[in-house]
This record gives sequence, C-alpha cells and structure tokens, in this order.
Amino acid sequence: MKKIILIFGIIFLITWSCEEDNGFTSGGPISGYLMGKWKLTKIVSPKNMKADTQIGYSEVIEIGNDRIYDFENVFKDSILVQTYTRDRGRNADMSTKNMTILMRYSGNKERFYKINFLSIPTLEASAYLEKVGSTQDTVKYYYSLIK
Repeated sequence: MKKIILIFGIIFLITWSCEEDNGFTSGGPISGYLMGKWKLTKIVSPKNMKADTQIGYSEVIEIGNDRIYDFENVFKDSILVQTYTRDRGRNADMSTKNMTILMRYSGNKERFYKINFLSIPTLEASAYLEKVGSTQDTVKYYYSLIK
C-alpha cells in the first residue's frame, strides 16, 4: 500500500510540474484517482466538526466503473443507500494544478472533490448538490482511501 501511495505521489509531482492545467496527466484524467473505496473520516460545517466516531454512522463511497457506467455507490453502515451515475453528457471540470474535480451526475447533481496525496490519500468533498457553490455548499466531507 505504501509503495502504491509513493508511486502515485511521484507520478503526480512529475505530471503536475509538466502538464497543462486541464485535468489530465500522462496517465489520463485525474478523475481516475477517485477510483476505489473511501471511508468518511470527518464532517466539517461552519459551526462544528465531527470526527468519524462522532458522526453516528459509518460511510463508505465506492467509486468505479462497471464497463457501462462510471458510478459512486454510497454505503451507510454497510448498506447501499444511494448510487450516483456520472453524466457523460456534461464533462467534469478538472484542474491538475489544484487536484480538483467538479463531477456531474445524472439527475442534475454535482459534487466537488479535492484530492490530497499525503501518507494516506484523502478526499475533501462537498455534498451531492443541485449546484456546487450554492448556499447549501457549506459542509465538507473528508474521506481516506481504504482500497
């Protein structure tokens, strides 16, 4: 696992310094870094912060592709509660320099991601919203890669 993280980090640094800020590296779109399973570790709102043990439930998002759709499955307490399908008609807005992705889903939903490569890769995400940047866009969700 540490080797994989180190390799991703090196690839990121090399491509970040050489590529345009269009969301693509020599390995493809940065949205590929989202693939995997991510565990919710904390929720931060303007008024408080809750760590994973204070949230009251466990949440895992599984981001993948089943050869037909790009999807995000949301599990709460190990139960699938929602599936979001990426909208291929509306491309994601991506920034390689900032490692950010504004993902769009069927059903007119959006979610903003910021990828951080630390010792354990983490995601900072908005909620699934009608419009990212709206007044409801004040809560941030933090996830750590588990698989």
